[in-house]
Amino acid sequence: MAKIGEGDPRWLVEERKDGRNVNNWHWTETDCLEWSKKRLSEIFTDTTILNGSSGPYCKTTGVDSVTGEAFINIRKQKLIPSYELEIKIKWEGEIREENGEKKGEAKGFIHFPYVADENHDEEAEMRVACESNDEVSKTLKSSILESKTKKVIYEMLNKFVEELRSGIPARRPNPASATSAKNDADSSSSEAEPAANGAAD
Repeated sequence: MAKIGEGDPRWLVEERKDGRNVNNWHWTETDCLEWSKKRLSEIFTDTTILNGSSGPYCKTTGVDSVTGEAFINIRKQKLIPSYELEIKIKWEGEIREENGEKKGEAKGFIHFPYVADENHDEEAEMRVACESNDEVSKTLKSSILESKTKKVIYEMLNKFVEELRSGIPARRPNPASATSAKNDADSSSSEAEPAANGAAD
């Protein structure tokens, strides 16, 4: 057992009145579900995934639902992401004639039933559903499931996963840094005033 005054200096939180978690040494947990909903909405709103002057055109129009849980845990400065999410993305598309005129349109969902930390290095299962079962819907569904279109969709999903795993939603401004920056600005302002007065004289 360490003697008084010989403890690990990283345990400064014991000596702080504000109880601030110095250097993220203690266990912290940040709920990232709301951040996940917002970020996925930003990524998947009005984003073209299939485009052609003729033939199928399709875009994602936003998030239908995000359920499950997502947390960022930090212990002894080690970041530990933990998440299990079911994600449904809305899409809409149309089939165009060679002259550019619209032949028909359809809507549906892109469904990721299981996006989790345990399979982050694997391609998440993706399902595509249509609101109707007509020929236009079937054509658009087949086009979305083509490898080149799936690649675009997975790149969008992976962007979200990478940001979540990097701890972005758990980052907060450092109050000390903000105070230091403000003090520097105040100091610069104070030094500038005498110079301005001297110039006026």
